[in-house]
Amino acid sequence: VLAKGTVSIANGVAADYPDEAALYVTVKRGAAPQAALALAKAAPEPALAAVRIPIKGKTFPLDFTVTRAALFPDAPALPSDASSVALTVSARLDADGVAATRGPTDLVGSVFATPSESAAVVLEARGAVSAFMKK
Repeated sequence: VLAKGTVSIANGVAADYPDEAALYVTVKRGAAPQAALALAKAAPEPALAAVRIPIKGKTFPLDFTVTRAALFPDAPALPSDASSVALTVSARLDADGVAATRGPTDLVGSVFATPSESAAVVLEARGAVSAFMKK
């Protein structure tokens, strides 16, 4: 298991989504210091793995698990015992269920964790600049 945990929706955030909506959970290598360095270099870490969870008939909070089976073929190598590898676990509740699109009502959240920890991701509305830039 690369990442496991729960995704919830922040208090006060509207979360009425159509049947085609999906939750995407993405795992990248690196935590706070590495993420800041990658941003400074304008070279973010590539995603290691992702899962798509259709939300039709589901309620939040929602449990998730990302296993090695979800690793991308071109993902950077991980040690066989990755239990202490620092990771960024991100989630996006995508209204149209299509990973390649971003909508103004999509909810996003991320946390830093290791595979041995349970990640608690809280989804919030995208920032105003992000919402405008990704329309």
